[in-house]
Amino acid sequence: MKKIGQFIYPWGNGHYTRMMRLDEALLKHLGEELDVHYFSKGEVYKKLLDKFPDKQKNIHEVLMPTPIDGKVGPSVTLSLLNILFPV
Repeated sequence: MKKIGQFIYPWGNGHYTRMMRLDEALLKHLGEELDVHYFSKGEVYKKLLDKFPDKQKNIHEVLMPTPIDGKVGPSVTLSLLNILFPV
């Protein structure tokens, strides 16, 4: 059984949708059982838990730098200050 890790960006549904299609294509073309592990956070993480209730041990919530939500990613204020006062 092959192991595959899929890192799904939580920037919206587009990346999630494409990765689910990739999932189907891999199963079809490889023709064998796969041990797929999914990594994401937020809404996408919840969608994965809902879509694969029997594979919850393979779904991992990770904190990743995402400049869109600003919680873990870069600070816009500090980035602008860095332009004025380079470090």
